[in-house]
Amino acid sequence: MKFSTLHKQRKYLLISASAGLFSLLLPWISFYTELISETTNGFHSYGIIVFLAFLGSILLILKGDGTQPLDKVKWMTILLSGVVALLFTLIYMESSSEPSIFDTGYGIGIKISLLASTCMIIFSWLLKNKEDDLQNSFISLSFRQGQKLFHLKPVF
Repeated sequence: MKFSTLHKQRKYLLISASAGLFSLLLPWISFYTELISETTNGFHSYGIIVFLAFLGSILLILKGDGTQPLDKVKWMTILLSGVVALLFTLIYMESSSEPSIFDTGYGIGIKISLLASTCMIIFSWLLKNKEDDLQNSFISLSFRQGQKLFHLKPVF
Protein backbone atom coordinates (compact mmCIF):
# COMPACT_ATOMS: atom_id res chain seq x y z
CA MET A 1 0.00 0.00 0.00
CA LYS A 2 1.47 3.32 -1.04
CA PHE A 3 1.37 6.25 1.32
CA SER A 4 0.44 8.59 -1.55
CA THR A 5 -2.74 6.63 -2.29
CA LEU A 6 -4.01 6.59 1.30
CA HIS A 7 -7.11 8.58 2.14
CA LYS A 8 -6.36 11.89 3.88
CA GLN A 9 -7.95 10.69 7.14
CA ARG A 10 -5.77 7.59 7.19
CA LYS A 11 -2.61 9.56 6.34
CA TYR A 12 -2.95 11.97 9.24
CA LEU A 13 -3.89 9.23 11.67
CA LEU A 14 -1.01 7.04 10.48
CA ILE A 15 1.49 9.87 10.94
CA SER A 16 0.14 10.62 14.43
CA ALA A 17 0.12 6.99 15.57
CA SER A 18 3.60 6.37 14.10
CA ALA A 19 4.97 9.42 15.92
CA GLY A 20 3.42 8.07 19.12
CA LEU A 21 4.98 4.68 18.56
CA PHE A 22 8.38 6.28 17.88
CA SER A 23 8.05 8.40 21.04
CA LEU A 24 8.22 5.26 23.16
CA LEU A 25 11.86 4.78 22.14
CA LEU A 26 12.86 8.26 23.28
CA PRO A 27 13.48 9.37 26.89
CA TRP A 28 10.23 9.80 28.82
CA ILE A 29 11.57 10.49 32.29
CA SER A 30 15.00 11.68 33.40
CA PHE A 31 16.34 11.11 36.91
CA TYR A 32 19.09 13.34 38.24
CA THR A 33 21.27 13.41 41.32
CA GLU A 34 24.63 14.97 41.87
CA LEU A 35 26.35 11.75 40.81
CA ILE A 36 23.89 9.98 38.53
CA SER A 37 21.91 10.96 35.45
CA GLU A 38 19.59 8.32 34.00
CA THR A 39 16.64 8.24 31.61
CA THR A 40 13.87 5.74 30.93
CA ASN A 41 11.86 5.27 27.76
CA GLY A 42 8.14 4.60 27.43
CA PHE A 43 8.37 0.81 27.63
CA HIS A 44 7.75 0.74 31.37
CA SER A 45 4.55 0.32 33.43
CA TYR A 46 1.72 2.32 31.83
CA GLY A 47 3.80 2.91 28.69
CA ILE A 48 3.00 -0.65 27.59
CA ILE A 49 -0.69 0.29 27.32
CA VAL A 50 0.27 3.40 25.32
CA PHE A 51 2.34 1.18 23.02
CA LEU A 52 -0.59 -1.18 22.45
CA ALA A 53 -2.95 1.74 21.71
CA PHE A 54 -0.62 3.23 19.08
CA LEU A 55 0.24 -0.14 17.53
CA GLY A 56 -3.41 -1.22 17.37
CA SER A 57 -4.30 2.07 15.70
CA ILE A 58 -1.63 1.61 13.05
CA LEU A 59 -2.84 -1.90 12.28
CA LEU A 60 -6.45 -0.71 11.94
CA ILE A 61 -5.46 2.22 9.73
CA LEU A 62 -3.57 -0.05 7.35
CA LYS A 63 -6.29 -2.71 7.25
CA GLY A 64 -8.75 -2.62 4.37
CA ASP A 65 -9.02 -0.31 1.38
CA GLY A 66 -6.62 2.55 2.07
CA THR A 67 -8.21 4.84 -0.49
CA GLN A 68 -11.46 4.96 1.51
CA PRO A 69 -12.05 6.63 4.88
CA LEU A 70 -12.37 4.46 7.96
CA ASP A 71 -15.70 2.80 8.63
CA LYS A 72 -17.67 3.56 11.79
CA VAL A 73 -16.23 0.79 13.91
CA LYS A 74 -12.59 1.44 12.97
CA TRP A 75 -13.10 5.19 13.40
CA MET A 76 -14.57 4.71 16.88
CA THR A 77 -11.84 2.25 17.85
CA ILE A 78 -9.06 4.59 16.75
CA LEU A 79 -10.71 7.52 18.53
CA LEU A 80 -10.86 5.45 21.73
CA SER A 81 -7.24 4.33 21.22
CA GLY A 82 -6.18 7.97 21.08
CA VAL A 83 -8.07 8.67 24.31
CA VAL A 84 -6.47 5.62 25.98
CA ALA A 85 -2.98 6.65 24.82
CA LEU A 86 -3.48 10.20 26.11
CA LEU A 87 -4.96 9.04 29.41
CA PHE A 88 -2.21 6.52 30.15
CA THR A 89 0.53 8.95 29.13
CA LEU A 90 -0.88 11.39 31.68
CA ILE A 91 -1.10 8.62 34.29
CA TYR A 92 2.53 7.72 33.53
CA MET A 93 3.52 11.35 34.07
CA GLU A 94 1.62 11.53 37.35
CA SER A 95 3.05 8.27 38.67
CA SER A 96 6.61 9.36 37.89
CA SER A 97 6.25 12.69 39.70
CA GLU A 98 6.00 11.09 43.15
CA PRO A 99 8.54 12.35 45.66
CA SER A 100 11.83 10.48 45.57
CA ILE A 101 15.50 11.07 46.21
CA PHE A 102 15.93 11.90 42.53
CA ASP A 103 15.04 15.09 40.73
CA THR A 104 12.87 14.06 37.80
CA GLY A 105 12.13 15.72 34.50
CA TYR A 106 9.99 14.89 31.51
CA GLY A 107 11.82 13.88 28.35
CA ILE A 108 11.03 14.58 24.74
CA GLY A 109 9.40 11.17 24.27
CA ILE A 110 6.56 11.78 26.71
CA LYS A 111 5.89 15.19 25.15
CA ILE A 112 5.69 13.64 21.67
CA SER A 113 3.36 10.95 23.01
CA LEU A 114 1.05 13.63 24.44
CA LEU A 115 1.08 15.50 21.13
CA ALA A 116 0.60 12.36 19.01
CA SER A 117 -2.33 11.05 21.05
CA THR A 118 -3.97 14.48 21.06
CA CYS A 119 -3.52 14.70 17.27
CA MET A 120 -5.07 11.25 16.88
CA ILE A 121 -8.17 12.40 18.77
CA ILE A 122 -8.40 15.67 16.83
CA PHE A 123 -7.81 14.11 13.40
CA SER A 124 -10.23 11.26 14.15
CA TRP A 125 -12.90 13.77 15.00
CA LEU A 126 -12.28 16.42 12.35
CA LEU A 127 -11.73 14.05 9.41
CA LYS A 128 -14.58 11.63 10.11
CA ASN A 129 -17.39 10.88 7.68
CA LYS A 130 -20.27 13.33 7.94
CA GLU A 131 -22.72 10.57 8.84
CA ASP A 132 -20.49 9.15 11.60
CA ASP A 133 -21.25 10.21 15.14
CA LEU A 134 -20.47 8.72 18.53
CA GLN A 135 -23.89 7.19 19.14
CA ASN A 136 -24.18 5.41 15.77
CA SER A 137 -20.57 4.25 15.90
CA PHE A 138 -21.01 2.87 19.41
CA ILE A 139 -24.19 1.04 18.35
CA SER A 140 -22.35 -0.43 15.33
CA LEU A 141 -19.45 -1.50 17.53
CA SER A 142 -21.82 -3.12 20.07
CA PHE A 143 -23.80 -4.85 17.33
CA ARG A 144 -20.65 -6.31 15.73
CA GLN A 145 -19.38 -7.55 19.08
CA GLY A 146 -22.81 -9.08 19.80
CA GLN A 147 -22.75 -10.90 16.47
CA LYS A 148 -19.32 -12.33 17.26
CA LEU A 149 -20.49 -13.54 20.68
CA PHE A 150 -23.48 -15.40 19.29
CA HIS A 151 -21.44 -17.13 16.56
CA LEU A 152 -18.99 -18.74 18.98
CA LYS A 153 -18.88 -22.51 18.82
CA PRO A 154 -18.59 -24.61 21.98
CA VAL A 155 -15.10 -25.85 22.72
CA PHE A 156 -16.12 -29.15 24.28
